[in-house]
Amino acid sequence: MTGDDVVFLNTPGGGDPGVALKERGASALERALAFVSNNGDELSQTSAFVALRAEPAVGLAGAVGPLQQEDGSFEPFAPPSSGWLGRELRSRGLPARLSGTVEGLSLLCDARQGEAACVESAIRFLERQQLDDGSFAAASFEESTRIVATGVVGGSLARSRFARPEVLSAAATWLGERFSPEAVEAGHPAERAAFAMFYANVPDDLSDEILQWCGRELERGFRTHAAEALAVVQVLLASEVGSLPGASFAPEELLERLLEEQGADGGFDVLSPDGAPVRVGATVDAMRAIIGLCATF
Repeated sequence: MTGDDVVFLNTPGGGDPGVALKERGASALERALAFVSNNGDELSQTSAFVALRAEPAVGLAGAVGPLQQEDGSFEPFAPPSSGWLGRELRSRGLPARLSGTVEGLSLLCDARQGEAACVESAIRFLERQQLDDGSFAAASFEESTRIVATGVVGGSLARSRFARPEVLSAAATWLGERFSPEAVEAGHPAERAAFAMFYANVPDDLSDEILQWCGRELERGFRTHAAEALAVVQVLLASEVGSLPGASFAPEELLERLLEEQGADGGFDVLSPDGAPVRVGATVDAMRAIIGLCATF
C-alpha cells in the first residue's frame, strides 16, 4: 500500500485478469479525479495530483505549511480536505486544534512529507496535549473516545521521526492496559482502527498480538460486509501497511470490492449524508489505495 513504484495501469489487458483489473483501476482513478476536481478545494486537488504522482509532493507541503498556527497546531481543515481521522476526533467532541493537527500531519505523511519544515512543530504541539497518564483525552470523556484519541494521536506522532520515544511509550502503556481480545472484538470500529494505527507504527511487546486481533476483526468485517472496503483501506493507509497480521484477504479482492464502492459520480463514501464536498477526502484515500493495491500484483 505504500510502495514507491509508479503503476503502469494502461498496459493492454490481453487475457490477464490482473491486468484487466488494473485497467478498471485506471478508469476508476480518472473518474475519481474528475469528482475531486468538481467538488474539492485547491488543497484536496493538490493531494489528488500528488497521489497520482502528477505533481511533486513538496507542493503539498508548501500549501499546508502556511495554514499552521504559531503554536504548531492546525485548525480543522475545510470539508474537502478533511481526513477521516480528524473527523472522527471532532465527532467525539475533542478539541478542534487536536483534530486539525492530526489532519495536517496525515496530509503530509500520506504524501511522504514527514520531513517538511512544519512537521516538527506540529508534533511538539500534539505532544503537549498528552496527559500525565499517557492518554490524549481527559477522563471526563468516555473510555471509547479516550482509546480513539490516544491511538490516533499516538499513531500520527509515530509516523514522523520527530516524535519523542517517551511520549509514545507512555501512550503505549496506557493503551496496553486497555487492550483485550474482547475489547477488540466488541469495540467500536474506530477503536480497532486506533489500536491498529498505533501498534503498526509503534514497536512494542504487545504489537504483534494486538495487530493479530485487529487484523482478524478487520477481515471479519470485510468478509461479512459489516465494513466497506474503503474503511479497510483507510486503516491500512494510516497504519502504513499493505495488510495486518491475522488478515488474509488478497490485494485483488480488496481492490475489486473497493472499485465496486465507487459512486456513479466518481466519488467514494457514497452513503455519506453530508454531501459531495465531505466525500472528497475519502475519494483521495481511495485513489491512493487503488494505486497502492495495483502495485502489489
